[in-house]
Amino acid sequence: MKIGSFVFGILFTCMSVFLNGQTPQGFFLKNWQHKTIVNPDFTDMSQTTDPVTVSVRINFSDTITKISRYLFGDNANVFTGCMSDNKLLMKNIANRNIGVLRGPSGSISDVFFWNRNVNEQPADVPQSMLSGLWYGDRPNPWETWTMAVDSFYSVLGKVKAVGMLTVNYGYARYGTGTNPVANAAHMAAEWVRYDKGRTKFWEIGNEV
Repeated sequence: MKIGSFVFGILFTCMSVFLNGQTPQGFFLKNWQHKTIVNPDFTDMSQTTDPVTVSVRINFSDTITKISRYLFGDNANVFTGCMSDNKLLMKNIANRNIGVLRGPSGSISDVFFWNRNVNEQPADVPQSMLSGLWYGDRPNPWETWTMAVDSFYSVLGKVKAVGMLTVNYGYARYGTGTNPVANAAHMAAEWVRYDKGRTKFWEIGNEV
């Protein structure tokens, strides 16, 4: 790439941001809404008598930038249990007004089979890995210690969060079938169809 073209690209991007206001963020700011801060209860403390070395001044009357609601969120790991049945917990999470709730987990997503249960182990997974697989279908009453896929969807509705799901990318690498990439892709596509638009963001593999 010529230096002139590179510099022009940077200048074009900067001017676009200046003129149009954070254009590179795209749809992440589409649903932006103004928020009003309500000060929580606080306790006045005595002012320090130590010398002041740092001074901070905040101007709350000016909006410097807009922050996407999707910047903040939480991770709903499958080992948190079937928490959708915990009414008090759901109320407390809803009161936090989080933006995004991510599932099914972090690295566990690469061994997560969303549409299977412990009695339906995939045949094209190495024997040494079978004991480490996680499943999204939990039909047995003793399995409430882990979160089922439908439980995650229930949480989304109760706390009014935007969903982000991580599909099993690792299966495309360790699958022993004739076409492991296609098998992983089909399983991910089936999840999208089952989702029926309840989840806004999809991630291919953990922390891509």
